[in-house]
Amino acid sequence: EDGTGSSGSPDSPQAAAVVSSGSDDPYAKQKALQVYSSSAVAKEQLIKRDRTLKKLKEKLESRHLNCFEMFRMISNQPRAFKGRRSDINAITNIEKDSFITPVQLKRCVQETLGLMFTEGEMAILLEFYFPEMERADYGRRSDIQKDQLIDLTFFQTRFNEMVRIGSLDNRDGTASSLINTRLY
Repeated sequence: EDGTGSSGSPDSPQAAAVVSSGSDDPYAKQKALQVYSSSAVAKEQLIKRDRTLKKLKEKLESRHLNCFEMFRMISNQPRAFKGRRSDINAITNIEKDSFITPVQLKRCVQETLGLMFTEGEMAILLEFYFPEMERADYGRRSDIQKDQLIDLTFFQTRFNEMVRIGSLDNRDGTASSLINTRLY
């Protein structure tokens, strides 16, 4: 699957409506089809992102973990998976509680929380928490060079965004009634 879904294909009824409602200019029709397809792909990617973040949020809620506990749990992870190219500082992580690296996030999600995300879901998670990271670096097994770091304040901002996204009901975009209900 190319990620476009059925609504993004050129043969779909929505795409035909976009192409037929316009001028007779073939370039305008082609441009309208490209815009429609790209918006369908973007919507599909947002749905996948929301689904992945919701899984992580639900796992954290089931363990009663808040933002600070999650940051501490991630930052205490080793900065490398075991292997020949790992150095002792990356495996022992002498800089606990100061920052988080992508490998620490991956290890925490996989090993500590037990979420077996697919490669695509893990890429979504890394893109969410490390937006400036190159896609080619998503699969790396150690963070010895420490070029991608996030601190507590940035993590808290992204964590709160994840909680907000996970609290939205996907059907109508409104917050879940469970989240907004107070028990007295």
